[in-house]
Amino acid sequence: MERRQQAGFTLLEMMVSVTIIAIALVTLIGSQSQSVSIATISRFDTTASLLAREKMTELALGGFDDLSSGDGDFGEDFPEYTWQVSPTLVKRIRALLKPRICCELST
Repeated sequence: MERRQQAGFTLLEMMVSVTIIAIALVTLIGSQSQSVSIATISRFDTTASLLAREKMTELALGGFDDLSSGDGDFGEDFPEYTWQVSPTLVKRIRALLKPRICCELST
């Protein structure tokens, strides 16, 4: 009896190729998830920095003579961000106050 050669893949070859594809897809999905997470953190850092700069400018225009502790939010445009100002005395210059502005994302 003569044996005929058949074209195609064996079950083992198919299982190996599916395993390789699965590993590659899991790696790609994991890296995409990490990329989205980093982009979210970067967006927060950029927005908080710009809002803190805006608040610092507002304090500078109002004059630092009446600087006191306070907190609040950034209004309707950024209701989820809050700010807190806490002036501290500079160690070597007693009459000089250094404002510290902290921006946070409310949950």
